[in-house]
Amino acid sequence: MPSPANIKAPNRFTRSTVKFGQYAKITLWAKPSFKTNPFRMKFLWFITFLLALVGMIAGDACPKGFKSQNDKCVSNRPVHGDCPKGSTYSAKLNLCVHN
Repeated sequence: MPSPANIKAPNRFTRSTVKFGQYAKITLWAKPSFKTNPFRMKFLWFITFLLALVGMIAGDACPKGFKSQNDKCVSNRPVHGDCPKGSTYSAKLNLCVHN
């Protein structure tokens, strides 16, 4: 049986040997962390940035039933009734404005 020191692992693993006295020795295999692979961490930051950007763009859209007008989400007020939920009537605009 080959000794653990002679076993080859794939390149993505690192080997460290721990000695216990003169005769006992243990070889440990471990995957590298983000600290040992800077490209992986840079890629993670890039993905995080892209997701934040998509969230900002999606958050600017008006809710269903409203349209964008003069940087406000507005809806026509029904003849009989109140404005849709989450909006208030603006007499200045004569429209329901989303809060």
